[in-house]
Amino acid sequence: MKKYKSVIEKVVVADATFKKSTANSFEPTWINYFYGNNGTGKTTIARAIKSLSGLTWSGKGGKSESDYVIRVFSREFITDELKFIDDDPMMPGVITLGGEFIDAQEQVAAKTLEQEKLAAQIDAEKIELEQSRTSQSKKKKSFEDGL
Repeated sequence: MKKYKSVIEKVVVADATFKKSTANSFEPTWINYFYGNNGTGKTTIARAIKSLSGLTWSGKGGKSESDYVIRVFSREFITDELKFIDDDPMMPGVITLGGEFIDAQEQVAAKTLEQEKLAAQIDAEKIELEQSRTSQSKKKKSFEDGL
């Protein structure tokens, strides 16, 4: 099976679990998938690639690292960039993408709750006003009956 070379020629990882390892570098292909037991360095590799630290770029075709977008789909990506909307029965299986959209969704939810509280407060004040009017009307009628 032919492996397609990446524009990243080499990744050197010098953090966490790799400090104890002699194999602290690898040559990635175009698409890479990392799996293994806990503590074997998958997250460390993902962080190194995402931060662009320890990467050697090929520079072929006159391009540099600024010409590419690196995408790392790690657990941190899932936590930061995806929100599963499972508490809304009208939208089962809907996923919100992007941290800014998640923040916006949370702001909308907070404002919706605030709106509901204000609506309840307005309703309570309407009831109180109506009761006050009814009471005043009864007092007026009683006063007029007494004349």
